[in-house]
Order: sequence, then C-alpha cells, then structure tokens
Amino acid sequence: MVVTRANIKPERRSTFDQVASRVVKTLPNQPGLITYSLRREIFGTQEWTMTVWRSAQARDAFGGSSAHRDAMKLTSTLVNEFTVQRFVIRRDELALSWTDALARLPVAGAGNE
Repeated sequence: MVVTRANIKPERRSTFDQVASRVVKTLPNQPGLITYSLRREIFGTQEWTMTVWRSAQARDAFGGSSAHRDAMKLTSTLVNEFTVQRFVIRRDELALSWTDALARLPVAGAGNE
C-alpha cells in the first residue's frame, strides 16, 4: 500500500489538479492495482492518495510509468510538502479506512518528506 499527502501551493492548485488528474486517469489500467482512493480538501491545500498493489513490482512499475514520472518532475514546483509512506498490509486489512491510513503517515512538517 502507498499513502501520499501533498500540501499544495495555493497559487498552483489548478495546475496540480490537472497534473494529478492525468495520473489518476491511468490508474484503472495499471497491472497489479487492487484499488485506490483519493481525498482532498475542497477549499484547502491538502490532497491524499491511497493505492493498494498486488506486489512491490506492480507498484514500482506504476511509479516508472511515463504519466507518473512526468507528474513527479513537476511536483516540487507545485507543492510546499509531499510525503509518501509505503507499507505492507494483509489481505484482511483491505477495508482500511482513511483514518487508519492517515495515522500511518509521518506528522506533517516533521522533516519526513
């Protein structure tokens, strides 16, 4: 599983959303993807993703895809902070809630980006 948190620069929100949308559109066709969920503050600057993969190889292949690679090149210009947390979950944990997933992220601003 991979959980991300982005603290988007307010003036770059529209561009971030466009870039993220291009990546999200590729998710349903990614080999090895089990499920994904997106979360965002409607009027804020925080966005999160949660993806579950069949294997580390499938996850890494997505990370190397052109859509994801191109988006990551722009990320540093669009966000104030970006955190990624990867961890293994058991099959019986797949009903993981956002509360559970976010609790696994490092504390924002703690230098764990």
